[in-house]
Amino acid sequence: MKDRTPKFPGRVKLKPVSGQTDTYDMTRADDPDDTGTPFNKRTMLQDSTAQFLKLPLANPFPDDALRHMVDRIVPIGTIRTSPAQSLGDAWLKCDGSAVTYGNYPQLCQVLRNSTEAVTWNSNTFPTSYNINKASNPVYFDGRWIVAVADESTYIRILSAQTLDGEWTVEKTITADTTYTTQSEDVYSRAGALRITADQNYCVVAYRYKISANKLGIGAATIEKESDEWTTILFPESEFIDIKYLLGVGNWNGRFAIAGSGKWPSGASSLEAKDVQIFYTNTPTSNEGWEQKGLNITFGNKNTATACGAFACVNGKWIIEAAGELGGSGTVNVRMHVFACDDSSLFSFESVAYIDLGFYITGNERVSEPVYMGGRYYFATVGYRADVTGLATTLYSSLDLASWDAGTEIDIGDTSSACNAIANESMLVIANSRKVLTSTMPDAGFVQAVTPNASVHGLGVRGNTVVASTVTGILYYDYTYVSKLLPNISLSSDTTTFIKAKNELDVFEAGGD
Repeated sequence: MKDRTPKFPGRVKLKPVSGQTDTYDMTRADDPDDTGTPFNKRTMLQDSTAQFLKLPLANPFPDDALRHMVDRIVPIGTIRTSPAQSLGDAWLKCDGSAVTYGNYPQLCQVLRNSTEAVTWNSNTFPTSYNINKASNPVYFDGRWIVAVADESTYIRILSAQTLDGEWTVEKTITADTTYTTQSEDVYSRAGALRITADQNYCVVAYRYKISANKLGIGAATIEKESDEWTTILFPESEFIDIKYLLGVGNWNGRFAIAGSGKWPSGASSLEAKDVQIFYTNTPTSNEGWEQKGLNITFGNKNTATACGAFACVNGKWIIEAAGELGGSGTVNVRMHVFACDDSSLFSFESVAYIDLGFYITGNERVSEPVYMGGRYYFATVGYRADVTGLATTLYSSLDLASWDAGTEIDIGDTSSACNAIANESMLVIANSRKVLTSTMPDAGFVQAVTPNASVHGLGVRGNTVVASTVTGILYYDYTYVSKLLPNISLSSDTTTFIKAKNELDVFEAGGD
């Protein structure tokens, strides 16, 4: 900035204002050699500078910028190592101790590792009918939505404005009861109900009877700000008996549903695909859905897929197909992973084979693929040769092609259920006995305290995790749990600190 350099400092010109007594207009008359830098908003504090410094004021001054600058340049969560024993009251030692949300709310939002085995809340569904299957919960258009199956007769789509609010029925779907010789209930298999939603649409996927011995895929869809659900049945799926509803997903406005099963006798090579995928950008339109098939190679086509999952995470559509390589009673289950970018319109490529080491017993399950902290995860449940009872194993990968050997996690040995969900900072694995959470899966999991109810699906909104059961939902907001500080020490003559509070807040509170 430059000073003004006048030839006649202080000289002004006064001009009487016409019609007003003792009133003058004053202008400078100092005849400067250099006008200097003008004194205005642009030269003192621009809006963009205030925005960059995240000043919490509507009309900030330069002094406000100076006061907040240090906390913008060195934000909460910054780590420093120093030979000093203290960096002031805004800094804590990185010694692995716990900090509470009440004392350090901003730091707790930065830290990932949680230390609390919290007790989840619960809320019950209406009890006037007998539920035997529930979908994963989703939040859509200002409400939570869960689909439940009433034995083999009805699907009810329930909603509640809040997690502790009353659940009411939005839509009832009646199963086709004509085919009384169907050997299994329409909604009795694992993964019989699944939901996905984005900002504009919600899609509930389920199975329905096509004939006495065949099951197909159906969907109930609704658009934002509408109260009318559209029911869609996919007749093309009669080419395959849908043994498993693998899952549903959405990405950039596109929705997709996938199911797997057996080839019917007499099907042509074009029709005979182990996995059927139905996709659309207009889910409420009956005419908007298209179909693709995918062959899964596991030897015997009639028993190709023992279990599987389908979802879209991190912009990748992923199919997990676990199938047997030989006869029953041997360790012979292999995971075949397929993936594609959304732009390829479900032209899947095989990206990995993973030997799971399971026996084929009918209890095998795999969770949905999820993404957290730069890694893909899925969990499996099955009878392993080296473990008594059912074992749960967590797999992870950076690129979908190379997967780790699998980490055993303690989730109980008496359930074949397997569910997973993740947000940016937490991974949740659940079955009928336990709900486990982790912000650092390599370091282990923390068990949540929940009622002894089988979890059929998981959902997450922000830091609130929700689990569905046949009696209701379980939920907890992890925003407020205590977190562990990192435990870092470079050497015996230095101390590592983490910034825990804003310097300005500490100063204004009278601290150092």
